[in-house]
Amino acid sequence: MAAARRHRPGLRTHHREPRVRQAAAANPCLPLDLLSALLNDPELAEGAAANPNLSADRLHELLDLCGLPGAATP
Repeated sequence: MAAARRHRPGLRTHHREPRVRQAAAANPCLPLDLLSALLNDPELAEGAAANPNLSADRLHELLDLCGLPGAATP
């Protein structure tokens, strides 16, 4: 049973504890389609944005949405 849970981190995004849901959103095993959906969830967006599988381009898009200026180009 534990092995099955290890391969399905998305199940923890519905856990009753907020810290568990945040950790699940940051899990690098999370499928990218679910990760993209979690970025739009106000409760889980912070954990999803911390996910190491987000591409640099996607991270820059998120920063643009926040109104943060981009890095200066050389």
